[in-house]
Amino acid sequence: MQNEEIMPIDTFTVINRTILHNSDRKNLSMLYQPIVGAMAINLYFTYWTYLDKFEYMTQIATYKQLINYMGVSLREVKDSRKYLEAVGLIKTYVKKNDVNKEYIIELFSPQPAYEFFGNPLLCTALYTSLGPTDYNKTKNLYKIPNNDLSDYQNISVSFQDMFQSCQNIIVDNESIRKRNYLTVGVNCNIDIDSILRSFPDINATDEIKDTLVKLAYIYNFNSSVITQLLRESINSKRVLDKNTLIKNFNNYYKFEHNNTLPKITKLTQPLDQRKEDLKGDKKSKQIYIYENIDPITYLCKKNKVKFLSDIYIEMINHLIFDIGLNPGVINVLIDYVIKVNDNKINKNFVEAIANEWKRNDIYTVEQAMDLVIAEIKKKNDIQNKKTTKKTYTTKKIEKTPEWMDTNIEKDENKKVEEELEQMINSI
Repeated sequence: MQNEEIMPIDTFTVINRTILHNSDRKNLSMLYQPIVGAMAINLYFTYWTYLDKFEYMTQIATYKQLINYMGVSLREVKDSRKYLEAVGLIKTYVKKNDVNKEYIIELFSPQPAYEFFGNPLLCTALYTSLGPTDYNKTKNLYKIPNNDLSDYQNISVSFQDMFQSCQNIIVDNESIRKRNYLTVGVNCNIDIDSILRSFPDINATDEIKDTLVKLAYIYNFNSSVITQLLRESINSKRVLDKNTLIKNFNNYYKFEHNNTLPKITKLTQPLDQRKEDLKGDKKSKQIYIYENIDPITYLCKKNKVKFLSDIYIEMINHLIFDIGLNPGVINVLIDYVIKVNDNKINKNFVEAIANEWKRNDIYTVEQAMDLVIAEIKKKNDIQNKKTTKKTYTTKKIEKTPEWMDTNIEKDENKKVEEELEQMINSI
């Protein structure tokens, strides 16, 4: 729901899809909180608190009760919920009725440390948030001490040494509760299936495909590099090894980027730099779109394609990581360049404007849109001056240039608004 809006009268029910332990609190605080933020983890703990009295499913509650309990806004609840969904901690369903919307929130366990640090997406996101020093400190907290048992003898007994089978029963654990984890999924901009088809003798498992999609998303290599690394990860038995694949991607990136590791940024506008009081007008709706979609997806929609070329992906990465523009601002920039450059995106032109916006401290979507409005008006004023100058030369009896007239100014403002509306009418 692109334009989803939570209202105080909307209700929610939390359903427990797993078994939660106190040890999960440590993983949530140490591993997930640096990625999604304290507000999102607080929301997860609040959902958990609702479950403390009802082990499987909570009673129906309203969002007004939730925001009063947490002391936050509905906007913060919605954004925090999305971060929890993104990292696989919850799953959300909604049903509309005549009065309000009813939400179902399914709660899942955080990944155990072993799985977390083996997940390329999660561990890279944690590394980006903490930096190398604190990342290694956090990882060391979960490491098993390396005890030398070479001088010891294993004297543990087996089951049959202590028990004798008397009666066989049918094994049935289908309906028994267990710890459940959600898969953290992404959509990369490389056609992985097409690459794998170039290796017809390799049977890539679902786990390998999932890992390859995540690696392609993290490292942003082009198709030829991915194909090369895939070929180097096939062992002598013609089997793709997951750990070798991860290692090869990592080593290639470090070789190409002066021994540094990739970063995962939150590819939508940061929460603290979004507009709080969004109204129902067209500009507010466009601000919402700019703030809640990542630039790669946005450019795909603008170009009406499923995958972006490597040039576009590298350009967006440069705008985010090197220049430091916020994702929502980049979306405005993309629209502006398409508007003024005959529906073409010139990399040098984009980066020149991006550097100018960065020097002018453009961090919010609204700042970027206001700058675009001012720029369009400035260009129209220049054009009007040229037209007026010609008119003035022909008719010197006119004391005041035509463009200074009040009615002309109103028409000009309307023209700016129409051009802006046309520019941002994209999704």
